[in-house]
Amino acid sequence: MTLKNNILNPGDLAVVVGSGASGLGASRLLHLLGARVRVLDKADAYSDEFRSEGAKYGWELLGGAHSPEQLRGAAVVVASPGVPMKVLEPLLAAAGNPLFMAELELASRFAPESTIAVTGTSGKTTTVSLIAAMLEEAGKKVFLGGNIGTPLSRYVLGGAGADVLVLELSSFQLQATDSLRPRVAVLLNLSENHLDHHKDRAEYAEAKFRIF
Repeated sequence: MTLKNNILNPGDLAVVVGSGASGLGASRLLHLLGARVRVLDKADAYSDEFRSEGAKYGWELLGGAHSPEQLRGAAVVVASPGVPMKVLEPLLAAAGNPLFMAELELASRFAPESTIAVTGTSGKTTTVSLIAAMLEEAGKKVFLGGNIGTPLSRYVLGGAGADVLVLELSSFQLQATDSLRPRVAVLLNLSENHLDHHKDRAEYAEAKFRIF
């Protein structure tokens, strides 16, 4: 599988923060792009699958508290949705401000298909499921993913092929996006939420509005 890559040069260091499904998808995609992959998980809670692939491909899997030294020298740092920006921002600054993006942002650069993206404090899963069902009934091949289950990076790695991408997007995923441009973007509603993750309500709202 060959992807047009304007993010990394072969052998560049790419750091992935978080070892969940999004972190594994991002690691696989960055490896495919020719990067040296380093993964950070504060709890050192890597799955057997993650450790197996890490050993196979030579990924560096680190545990313990995050530090600027872990990020220094990286061409790109990719964050999983559960990692708060307020935690990473001072570390990125101390490490020289490497290019930073969410797993969603990384994957979206390799997914040119028409996209319908939905966010909001509540109702996202019901809405994207209904949209996907309507499109499938109309004969379209649909990828349904994002916050609902399958990371977009896994779709890209799977060879793509859908007519339409239907993405449920959380504020965590949207906060570190820059070039995501859905054909249709929907904000269902907005109420105070996730203030343990975001600095304040204004930051939470700003993240949601990045869908536009």
